[in-house]
Amino acid sequence: QITITAGLRVDVPTFFDKPTFDPRVAADGFNTDIPSGQLMLAPRIGFNVDLGERVMQIRGGVGMFTGTPAYVWYSNAYSNNGTKIGRITCTGTNVPAFSTQLGGPLQCADGTGIAAGTTIGEVNVIAKDTKFPQVLRGNLALDRRLPGDIIATAEFMFTRGINDFFIVNRNLVEPAATNTDANGRLMYGTINANGTTTPNYVNLTLYGPSFNGGVFELRNTSNNSSWNITTQLQKRFANHWEATLGYTYASSNDVQSFTSSRAISNWRFGRVYAGSQLEDNSATSSFARPNRLVAGLTYSAPWRSAPTDISLSYVVQSGQPYTLTAGGSSGRGDLTADGTQNDPLY
Repeated sequence: QITITAGLRVDVPTFFDKPTFDPRVAADGFNTDIPSGQLMLAPRIGFNVDLGERVMQIRGGVGMFTGTPAYVWYSNAYSNNGTKIGRITCTGTNVPAFSTQLGGPLQCADGTGIAAGTTIGEVNVIAKDTKFPQVLRGNLALDRRLPGDIIATAEFMFTRGINDFFIVNRNLVEPAATNTDANGRLMYGTINANGTTTPNYVNLTLYGPSFNGGVFELRNTSNNSSWNITTQLQKRFANHWEATLGYTYASSNDVQSFTSSRAISNWRFGRVYAGSQLEDNSATSSFARPNRLVAGLTYSAPWRSAPTDISLSYVVQSGQPYTLTAGGSSGRGDLTADGTQNDPLY
C-alpha cells in the first residue's frame, strides 16, 4: 500500500568559452570570470499511500529541482563586456559634427568617447561563485473518491529558491547607512534644484552615462519563496464527458521579478526599494496571483480511429500586483538618486 520513489539528478552547466572583458573592468575590482563546470546535485523523494480499495490516497514528496539553465542572463556578459558594444553620450556644445560614417561618430567634440578609449558603456558581470537557479520544493496531497465517482483533491505545495538571481548596479557608490533623507530613504546621490538627480558613480565616464550604462552584476539570493493550496473536484461521466473545478490560493515573494533578457531592464523595472540595492529583501512578486479559479469541460469523441478531445476552459484569477512609484520627465522622480525611477511613494 506504500510506494516510495527516490532519485538523484546531476547537472553540470558548462561554458566552453569565456567573455573577453576590457582590462579596466577587472582593474576596477569587478569579477570577469564566468561560473562553469559546477556540479549541481538535486536529490528528491516521493511517496504514495493507498488507504484502501482505491478510495483514498495520500501522496507527496520533497526535493531539489533544477530546470534548463537560464543561459540568457549569463549571456549578457558575452555581449556587454566593454569590447563588443560601446555607447557615447554627447550633449550641448560637446555634440560632434554629423557624419555619414557607418556606425556614427565614436567620440564627442572634446575627444572623449569610444575611439579615445575613455568610454566602454554598459558592462554586465557575474558575481564570484554564482550558481545556476535551484529550488527546494515539496508537496502533500489527499485524493478522495466521493459518492457519484467524484474525485476530490486537496494539495499543499511550497517552493524555496536556493540559488535564484537578482541584479545590482556596481557602478553606484554604496552610501553609508546614515546617508538618508528625511523619510529614511537611502540616498545614492543628490537631488538637484530642478528635480533631476546626480548619482554618485564609481566611474561615470567609463561605464556611463546614468542608467544607460553601469556595471550590472548578477548575484544569487535564497530569499525567493512561494506556496499554494489547491482544492479540486473532478468527475468522468459515462457518456464521454469529463468536468473539473479547482481553486488555488497562493502567495509568492521574490527579491527581483525578472521580466527581461537584459540585465539593465531587470535592475530598473524588476524591483522597487528605498534601502540598499545590495540587500536581498523579498517582497510580493510581480507574478503573484493570490486567487485562481479554473473550470474545465472535456468531450471525448466516440470514434477510435483518430482519438479526439474537445475542451473548454474558464479561468478567473487575481490581477497583477503593483506598487505606486514616483516618476516624472527627464529623470525627475528619482527619490533615492540611484539613476532610475524605482522608488515607492511611501
